[in-house]
This record gives sequence, C-alpha cells and structure tokens, in this order.
Amino acid sequence: MACCRCRNCCCGSINCCSVCVSPFDRCGNLVVTPEIVPPTIIQPPNTLSNVKNYAFLTNPSVTLSASGNIPLTVTLLNGTNITVSSPNINLKQGNYEVIYSLNSTPTTTSLANGELSLLLNGSTVANSTVVNSYNNTNTVAFSGNVIVNAGNNSTLTLYYDGGVPVNLTDVKVTIKQLP
Repeated sequence: MACCRCRNCCCGSINCCSVCVSPFDRCGNLVVTPEIVPPTIIQPPNTLSNVKNYAFLTNPSVTLSASGNIPLTVTLLNGTNITVSSPNINLKQGNYEVIYSLNSTPTTTSLANGELSLLLNGSTVANSTVVNSYNNTNTVAFSGNVIVNAGNNSTLTLYYDGGVPVNLTDVKVTIKQLP
C-alpha cells in the first residue's frame, strides 16, 4: 500500500486503505518504499579501555560475627600490578581508585552503627570509612570511593566493623590503577 505525495490513495481515499495494492500512486508515480535501516546503537565508552591494571571483586553473601576482613572473589582481573589472595588485595606501587559497596543486615535487633573501611597494610585509608546506623534488623547500604597511594607490595583489605553479627550481601570492589 502506497500513498501519493498528494496524500490520496489509488482508490481515491484521502488515507491509504487495504484496497490500494498498486505499485503506482493515484498520480501515476511509481512508489518505492524506502529501505528501513535499523538505528545505530551507540555503545557506552569502555571506561577501562585505557587502564592496564584493574580488578573487579565480589562476594554475593558472607556472615561476620561482628567485624573482620571481607573475603572477596575475583570476577575480572587485568594486568600484573594487582593480585588477590582473599581477603588480601596485593598492590604494586602506584595510585589506585577504589570503589566499594555492600548491603548489611544485622542478624539480631540492633541500634548500633556499622563501619566499612579500607585498610592498607593494616591501617585505615584516609577518607575510606563509611558509617551507617541500624534500626533493628533493617538492611543498610554502604559505599565509598577513594584514591589509595600504595607503596610497593602493599596489601589492601575491605574491613567491616559493626559490633553485632551481620549478613553482608552484594559486596563489590572495583580497583583501577591510575596513570
């Protein structure tokens, strides 16, 4: 079904109808249906394309009695400056952006605060501690983003201190070495 530029169908209707099956419009012009070309899908930029050393670590679920280092599993690892021997993340000298997050649910009724920190060689990384308060057994989210200046052969760990037993879920850590 094709319509004339004057918007009249070959059968005389102002709109196209199922009666019009001619390849010519009412004006006698051959009607060519343009080819339908799917739109070009623009992919988001690969934020790691220029990064030589990076890691993505996860833990879907872990229970801690009150505090401790969080064990992590390597999901993606590239380069030689980052290695993992859970719960330790071993870093060669350099600056690293570290993004981390998790959800925490106390296993008992609690009004305590939970703290999530990064430890570099056993000491808390400046500006890495995230504090959140529990209201009974509600789930709270923790997330942070810091730059870590690591000396050669440094050890980084994700540390949780809540004072009460907790279930940690959806733990994620992304590390990329900065140029």
